[in-house]
Amino acid sequence: MFGGVKGKLRQLDIYRKLPADLTEPTMSGALVSIVSTIIMVFLFMTEMQVNIYIYIYRSFDYYYIFLFH
Repeated sequence: MFGGVKGKLRQLDIYRKLPADLTEPTMSGALVSIVSTIIMVFLFMTEMQVNIYIYIYRSFDYYYIFLFH
């Protein structure tokens, strides 16, 4: 029973093992990885900046932080 389930799960694997001759690292591949990571971080940070507003309220000796959307 479990062998059948494991077999079905392995068929759903998106990142399958490739032969070593097909996975040769290149400088252009590294450049694409670095640029795409920078773009993803930039997009994530701009979305956070646009969608979340932080309001800090001080009452007596306490600080209250509110996150608004």
